[in-house]
Amino acid sequence: MKLITAILTLLTGVYSFAQSDFEKAVAMSNSREYDKAAKVFLKLAEQTPENTSAYFNAGNCYRHLNQNGMAIWAYFNVLKRNPSDQEASKNIDACRKSLGLTDTPFQIATPFERALISFGLSTWTYLSIFLSFAVGICLFFLLRKNDFSRHPLLRIVGFSSSILLCFSIFSAFFTQEFLQRKSFGVIVEKSAPVFVNDLGERSTLTLPEGTMVNYEGLTKTKTSVTLQNGKNVFLRDSDIRWI
Repeated sequence: MKLITAILTLLTGVYSFAQSDFEKAVAMSNSREYDKAAKVFLKLAEQTPENTSAYFNAGNCYRHLNQNGMAIWAYFNVLKRNPSDQEASKNIDACRKSLGLTDTPFQIATPFERALISFGLSTWTYLSIFLSFAVGICLFFLLRKNDFSRHPLLRIVGFSSSILLCFSIFSAFFTQEFLQRKSFGVIVEKSAPVFVNDLGERSTLTLPEGTMVNYEGLTKTKTSVTLQNGKNVFLRDSDIRWI
């Protein structure tokens, strides 16, 4: 009991600390200290990856700083965790319009993927734990030698819980993998130089801020990406923020 109380106290302290930092960042933003506020919001987002509020507020700060590439990246991180967030979508469109971008933005996920992700990693995890208990209880009674163990309702509940458990475990692993995956990137510098190979040979092409690129892989000195026209080029990793 003391151990449980200690764990709950520790978790409460961590939550209070995070809330305190969030409130400080909001105060900084209200005082127009957007650069400082953005850094705190991003630090909070790294600590709690499902914290869409931190990413959203960071995006707002970057818009005020006229760093629209960073703002687009932050808003896309909101959509990656909550695909139905209409405000983040509108802000992305506004940032892209201010940068003069007319290409079609990448889709962050398929409709099926969006449906799974929208529930969140914690929801699938808790559901898996609950269903594990339900399956365990059903198995306990099914293995007992009495009339109740042969009850059809018990068998239906046990079978249904087993199917839902498998699906929830799959959804939890998929959501975690999706959140960790580098789907695509956003150019965050005003103009990013393009390289034709990993040896540093420059191209005449540069990519403007806010341009989206598909992640292909990391080489020794550069990052291999695919542009929307299908062309494979190399960029400096420092010019990109990954989603």
